Amino acid sequence: MPPSSHFDHVVEASAADSLTEMIMAYRLSQLIHVAARLEIADLLKGGARSCDELASRTGVHPHALYRVLRALASNGIFAETEEGAFELTPLAAPLQTGVPGSLRGLAVMQAEESRWRAWGELLYSVKTGKSAVEHIYGMTNWEWYAQNPDAFERFSEGMAELTRRAIPALVTAYGFTTYQRIVDVGGGRGELIAAILRQSPLLRGILVELPALIDDARTVLEAAGVAARCELVAGDYFESVPSGGDVYILKSILHGMDDAKAARVLRNCREAMTSGGRLLVIQAIVPAGNAPARIKVSDILHLVSGGGQERTEAQYRTLFDASGFSLVKIHPASSSFSILEGVRS
Repeated sequence: MPPSSHFDHVVEASAADSLTEMIMAYRLSQLIHVAARLEIADLLKGGARSCDELASRTGVHPHALYRVLRALASNGIFAETEEGAFELTPLAAPLQTGVPGSLRGLAVMQAEESRWRAWGELLYSVKTGKSAVEHIYGMTNWEWYAQNPDAFERFSEGMAELTRRAIPALVTAYGFTTYQRIVDVGGGRGELIAAILRQSPLLRGILVELPALIDDARTVLEAAGVAARCELVAGDYFESVPSGGDVYILKSILHGMDDAKAARVLRNCREAMTSGGRLLVIQAIVPAGNAPARIKVSDILHLVSGGGQERTEAQYRTLFDASGFSLVKIHPASSSFSILEGVRS
């Protein structure tokens, strides 16, 4: 075989292998999900344990669990000892609950049944442009969560983990110390506003969120020592937001909305903010080109769950313009997020 033909054959084989791994990737995400749901990493924090012991502690079939852990260990997630027990590895350690950098909540959330089923109906959404969640359950994503509070709790924990990972970069990427009052719109469990207030001791804040998350946010703020400087408001930001803020923050909010709903929320912020107030939209920005970009795959979640989308810089500029804002600066904060700063037009 001529050298060039041999090289082409190797490249083709490598491409086929890579594509095969992509095709099969769903299996590994489910394996991780099962280990996270069973809290296997938590059970191993004190050292290796046998599968029989782990199965007894989790109430599952011993040999079935062994096969799951063996599969995970072949990917570096846990390790099987010579005695047939399993132990933590660096890849498995973040599956522990409550450790710094924990990803257990994310692993549980990403393969939750409602999300898994929605992705399974992706072809429906591609054919119709409609929400797979509504097709399956006969209601919107948020209506389903309202009827399934345990699933909403797991969703909220997964989102909180993502926020906690991004916080160090976000609080250093923008200077909050010059302001007096910030309003965190849809601020979840309060992880971000707690970090901002802790960094800026003269700053006061308001967190606006669904009633189901207010108690969790209070706990986070109290633990951070900033509860006295942050008002908690259970409200609907589609209707209104608290007035008088110098800065209005929306982190990972607008990507869940179509342009009309997103513009409504932004206009509510515009009406509520002080003269000279600032809008800070914290989102990933869809880049141009064909380079690997996780956000382009994440965008499909909004296709199947309905309504929203990840946006390019140009799309955000259009959205800001339609809402009475000018996008004046983009502050890159991390590989995942940018802070889009807007002022009244």
